[in-house]
Amino acid sequence: MRLPYQSIEPDHETVALAEKILAVLVQSGLSYQQANSALETAQKLLEEKTKPVIF
Repeated sequence: MRLPYQSIEPDHETVALAEKILAVLVQSGLSYQQANSALETAQKLLEEKTKPVIF
């Protein structure tokens, strides 16, 4: 998965959302490779449909 920004320590809200995303992926019954592909696709969609903000 591509990481467009410099890695920083995630805050509580970020970790909580990541846990929810993980739960959706696990409950979907996809293979690890399919789940990883879904995350990569979601990241591409995020880049295409939103404008990154640099702080």
